[in-house]
Amino acid sequence: MKSLSILALAVCTCTTALSQEAAKWKFEAGQELRYQVSQQTEFQSNAGEAGTFSSVAEQKLDVRWRVDSVDADGTMTGVQQVERFQVTIRQPSGLELTYDSESTEAPEGLAAMLTPMFETLLATEVPITITASGEVTIPELPETVRKRLAGIPATRAMSELVTESGIRRLAEQIALPVGSDANRVVTVDNRVLGLMQGTLAWKPAKTEGDIQQFEPALTLELQKSDTAPEDPYVPVKPMEDAKITAQSTEGSAKFNTAEGRLVESNLSLDLVLTGELMGSNVECHVKQTIEVKEQE
Repeated sequence: MKSLSILALAVCTCTTALSQEAAKWKFEAGQELRYQVSQQTEFQSNAGEAGTFSSVAEQKLDVRWRVDSVDADGTMTGVQQVERFQVTIRQPSGLELTYDSESTEAPEGLAAMLTPMFETLLATEVPITITASGEVTIPELPETVRKRLAGIPATRAMSELVTESGIRRLAEQIALPVGSDANRVVTVDNRVLGLMQGTLAWKPAKTEGDIQQFEPALTLELQKSDTAPEDPYVPVKPMEDAKITAQSTEGSAKFNTAEGRLVESNLSLDLVLTGELMGSNVECHVKQTIEVKEQE
């Protein structure tokens, strides 16, 4: 079904996080922290006689935090920068997007068209503040960066990587929220499926030495939206009468309480939605996995 073949570019975005009493982020001026954030989204849809469709989207970002200063409350002020970006999108129709910022081969097709956006992402040191409890603030992007982004062709999902909200979500996937209110609002925004939101809580599981482990709990709900932003690469309206018919969450996180940093986390979200899309009844299955690992 031709209308379904464009769904591969409607990649979900999501955020993660973590918690507990003795756990708190411990920053030091001059410190650099590096993490790799990997995300995989598998999408399957069944429109009955109209046909089926599937796609897989994968991306990896190597992220660096540089701590410039730390105040009396333990809040760090510094910068975040993506040092390497890899993305692959595959679908049965033959459309494929492959990009690796460290590749020596020139990008082709859609990847070549999106290269200016990727290069902007890699060239930008974004100001960032993170509290000892893992609360992230991204100040307004510099005017020079916003001008570079203006007019760059990109899908809505891809362009989120270089918006203030998208950059903050990336930081929040790393920054474990700790303390008495150890949870974070999660947004899953998809051009076709719609806007979903919920609160992700990481509950203490067990402790092994200095490592506190956590397990996630999340329930998403569809949010009403009168209008959806236009996306020239996904020229369809969101599903009508959409309902979440099944969902589950699995994962774990490890936080080093002695050193005050995240060691690793993984979160897997499994969703089934039904609704009407372009005159056909559709069932969509989305599985998204986000892994964060500390790098040397």
